[in-house]
Parts: sequence; C-alpha cells; structure tokens
Amino acid sequence: MRGETSYGDSVVAIAQAREPPEPLVFTEAAIEEATGEPAPTVRSIETLFTCIGPAPGLRACESLQELTLMNARLDSVPVELQYVRATLERLSLAGNAIGRIEHLGGMVRLTSLFLHENRITSARGLGGCPALQRLWLSSNQLASLDGLAALRELRE
Repeated sequence: MRGETSYGDSVVAIAQAREPPEPLVFTEAAIEEATGEPAPTVRSIETLFTCIGPAPGLRACESLQELTLMNARLDSVPVELQYVRATLERLSLAGNAIGRIEHLGGMVRLTSLFLHENRITSARGLGGCPALQRLWLSSNQLASLDGLAALRELRE
C-alpha cells in the first residue's frame, strides 16, 4: 500500500511536531538580520511566538528603547536586560512562563512594563524601575501586590 501512513507512524510524527523548537540565540548578527539595522542603532525589537534563548546581542544595542519578547517560551526575565537598562523605556514579556520579577535593577527610563499572562507569584523586584507608569500583571499567580507602593509614578 504505497503512499499510506500507518497509525503508528502518525503518532510518531505528531510527537515530533510537539517537541519544543530550538531556541533562537539573540546574537548581534541575529538582531541585525531581524531588524535590518546595525545593532547599536536599533531602537525597537519585537519578537512574537519565537522561542528565545540567551540574548548576548543586547550588549550591542546601545540605543534600544522598546523590547517585546511575547510568547517566547521564557521561564525567567532575561539577565541580558542589564545591557539595555539605561535606555529601555518599554518592555513586554507577556505570554511566557516567567515565575518572578528579576533583572530589572537600574531601569531608570522604563515607563511601561507588560508581564501579563505569566506565572509570577510576587510583585516584588520592581524597585529598580522608578519611572514606571504602566504595569500589566493580569493573568499571573499573584497572592498580593506587595512591592508596588514604592512605584510613585505608577498610573496604570
């Protein structure tokens, strides 16, 4: 019976299709390829529904103001955000599996932070974001909002 697939082969094909994709390493070259600009001049990066791994290329993004890594299969806030902490104004890490807020120290220009649809259990970790005006934390696992009182500029 040529051209036919047995039931057993179909099950194997479905199981293979469900394996998580290989994470994209955010190198400087990958950033330049995706944006069409040299990394030092990039002001905005938006990646949706792409599995993201390490992001060493953020080191070269000295003008980055907006970063969106939505539905990127992240289980933590990328430590490489430290490289853009002086310039970043808007950060969206929505739709991931992030469990806690971390690596945001020194984000003095960050005004918008979108962390909705994650697995965050505590609002602590935002003290390094004194200019924060917009914070979205809906659809998380928050038991309390301790840690938000220090955010004097928070409007939304």
